[in-house]
Amino acid sequence: MMNDKKDITKDFLQACGELRLGELAKCDSFSLLSAMSAIELLDPKMDSGMIRPKRKAGKDTEDSILLADQVKADELIAIMDASMAMLVCWLQGQPLDQTFYTNICLLNHDKLKDRVLSLFSSVAINLLNYFRMIIEVAAVFNEEDFSAFTCHSGLQVKGEPMEYLESAMDLINARIKENTEPTKNLQAVNLRLSFLQSFFDLINCIVPPLVLKVDANDVKVFVPNFKKGTASAEKCLNLLDSCRKTICLGLRPSNDTGDYLWLRAFDPQINRQQSPPNFPRDPKLISRFEAFDYLHNLLAKIKLMMTEIVDKMKTLDGLLQFFYQFGGDDSCVLSRSLVQLIVMPNDYNICGTLPLQSIVQESISQFDLSLLGDIPTHTSMNIAPEIYNDFLAFSVRAFVGVFQIRGHNLARQRDKLLRQCFEDLGVLQAEADKIEMDAFAIGMSNGGDAYPKPPIFSTFLLYHILQLMHYHFELGFRLDIFVPYEFAYTYWYFGEVVVKSITNILERKCNLMILNYTAATGVDKKKSAKKQQLKQKLESQLRKDIAAMQRRILMHKVEASLSSAFTKFSMGLEISGRIHVPPGEEIRYQRRMSEFYALPTVLYVSYEEYGKFSSNYKSVGARKCFSDASLNFEQATHYLKSLLETNNMEEGYYKDVLPKITALSKIAKQNAVVSKLLGSEQHASQLLNASSILNQIVITNEFSEKSDFRICS
Repeated sequence: MMNDKKDITKDFLQACGELRLGELAKCDSFSLLSAMSAIELLDPKMDSGMIRPKRKAGKDTEDSILLADQVKADELIAIMDASMAMLVCWLQGQPLDQTFYTNICLLNHDKLKDRVLSLFSSVAINLLNYFRMIIEVAAVFNEEDFSAFTCHSGLQVKGEPMEYLESAMDLINARIKENTEPTKNLQAVNLRLSFLQSFFDLINCIVPPLVLKVDANDVKVFVPNFKKGTASAEKCLNLLDSCRKTICLGLRPSNDTGDYLWLRAFDPQINRQQSPPNFPRDPKLISRFEAFDYLHNLLAKIKLMMTEIVDKMKTLDGLLQFFYQFGGDDSCVLSRSLVQLIVMPNDYNICGTLPLQSIVQESISQFDLSLLGDIPTHTSMNIAPEIYNDFLAFSVRAFVGVFQIRGHNLARQRDKLLRQCFEDLGVLQAEADKIEMDAFAIGMSNGGDAYPKPPIFSTFLLYHILQLMHYHFELGFRLDIFVPYEFAYTYWYFGEVVVKSITNILERKCNLMILNYTAATGVDKKKSAKKQQLKQKLESQLRKDIAAMQRRILMHKVEASLSSAFTKFSMGLEISGRIHVPPGEEIRYQRRMSEFYALPTVLYVSYEEYGKFSSNYKSVGARKCFSDASLNFEQATHYLKSLLETNNMEEGYYKDVLPKITALSKIAKQNAVVSKLLGSEQHASQLLNASSILNQIVITNEFSEKSDFRICS
C-alpha cells in the first residue's frame, strides 16, 4: 500500500494557482463537513464513552463524604471555596458537568448526613439557578460564553436560600460554643455563609423578581433599589476580602494537579459517560485564589453600575456610554446580563421609572434649531402628532436593539451590528427623510418659508448611526480583524468619513445649544430677580455642557489627525515596499465597506473615490507621505496638549483621561519622529522593519473606563 502513494503537492499548488481571487474549490464527494468529521474522529475525546472512568470510592464506603456525620471545618472551607471556583469556571464558559456538577455533595445534597454541608450545597445550587435565570432572561449570551447543557437538568432545591443560610450559621455558632474545633476555622466558615447571604441580598435588590420565577400577579413594576444594593455590594466586597485571607485555613493539596481531585467532595469523572462527545475532555479550571479575584472584580463592577446608572440613565448618550463601559474585554456574561436587567427591568422603562420614549424625545429635541421655549418638536416641524409618535415608537425599538446587542461579547457585537442595527437604523433614516420632506411640502402649501428647516430627525439618526460606525471600526481594531495591507483604506474611511462627520455634527450641536439658550433667555430685557436667578442657572449648566461637548470635539480631532497620519504612513510603507499589498484591493475594500450598504448613501463611499485619492496621493512619493504623516502626528500632539491645558476640565474627567492622554501623546510624538526620519534624505534609503514602525496606538473617548482602541499592531 505504501508504494501506491503519490506526492501531489506540486499538482495541488498548480491547481490552486489556476483559481481566481476569492474562488473556492469544492468537491461533491468531500465537503467541509467531511473534513471536520475526519478531524474529530482523530480526537481521543470521541472514545470517551468507551473508556471506563476511574471513579472515587462509592457512597457506601466508610470514607465517603456522604456518610460523614460532621465534616471538619478545614475541609468545609476547602469544599466551599472549590465550589465557588467551579461556579466561576462555569461562568467563564466551561461545561457544568465538568465543573460545578463534579461536586458529589451537590448531586446528593439531600443525602448528606452533615447538616451544614447539606445546607451549603442547597444554597450553592440555588445560586447557580439564580445565575442561570439571570443570563437566560437577559438573552445576551452565546454558545462560547455560556453552557446551559447538563445531564442533571432536573436537579432542584425547595425552600429559600436565606433560610438555609440562617440555619447553617446557627449550626456553626453552636459548634463554636462546643469548642471542639479551632474557632478561627469555624469563623471562616461563617464568613463564607455571611458572604452568600449578602450576595443574595444584592441580587434581590437589582434583579426583577420575575426573573427569579415569582408569580407575575405579585409583581407590578420593579424598580431596582440602588441605595440598598450599593450597601450590599460594599458588604459583599468586605466579606469576600476576609474570605480570601482565610483560604489558607482550608485543606490544601500535597501535590496540586490543577483540579480538585484531592478533595473527597469532587470527582472529575463522575459525569463523563453522560456528557456528549463534543464536550472538551480537559476543562480549564482555576484556583481558589483566582476565583475570589474574579468575584471581587464582578462585585466591584456591580457596585460601579449602581452608582454610574443614576446619572447616565437620563440621556440616550449616557445610556450608550453605560453599555460601552461595562461591555468591554474585561466583562463576563453575568455582568453583561445584569447590565441589561438593571437598565431595562420592565419593558421600555429605564430602571423601571423613566420611559425610554421620553429619553429619545429629549435627544431629538436637542437637534431642533427652531425649538424655542416649550414648543414641541412636531409642532415646530408641521408634523402630525400621530406621525411623530409612530416615529418615536420605531426609534425606541431600534435603540432597544442597540442596547441588547451591546450586551453580547465583542465579536458577536460586531457581527450583530452589521446584520441588525445598521439595517434597522437605515430603514428608520429613510422614514425620517420621508417625514421631513412631507412636512416641508405641507409647510409650503400653507404659505410657509420656501427654505426647508434643518432636518431634525435625519440629523439625530445620522449622529447615532455614525457613532455605531465608529464603534464598528473600533471593534475591528480591538479584535485585530484588519491586516497591515488594509490599514491605508481603513484609516482613511474611519478618519475622513466617520470621525470628521461626527465632529461636524457635534460642532453644529454646540452652536445650536448657544442659539437655543440665547433665544430662551434674551427675549425679555426686564427680568425679575427670579428670572435672573433662572438665567444664571441655565448659563452655568450651558457652560458645563459646552465644555463637555468641546472636549468630545477635541478628542475626535485627535482621532482624525491620527487616522490621517496612519493613512499616509501606511501609503508610504506601501510605496517603499515595506508593506506588500496583494492583488484584489478593490474586492477587499468592497467586502469591508459593504457592511454600510444599508445606511444612507452619504455614509457609503465607493472604492473609486478612495482609489482616486490613493493614486493621486501616492504619486508624490514615499518621502512626502512620511513628512505629511509627521505633520499629522504633531497636530494630534497639539490637540492633546490643548486638552490637558483646558481650564474647564472637570476633576473627575481629568482623573479618568489623564493616563490615556499621556499614552496618546507619547505614541504621537514617537511616531512623528519616526516619520520625520523616514521622510528625510539621510534615512530614506535605510531598511526599517515595518513591525517596529507601526506602534500600537490607543484611541480613546471620554466616556469609557477602559477604551483601548488598537489602531496598529
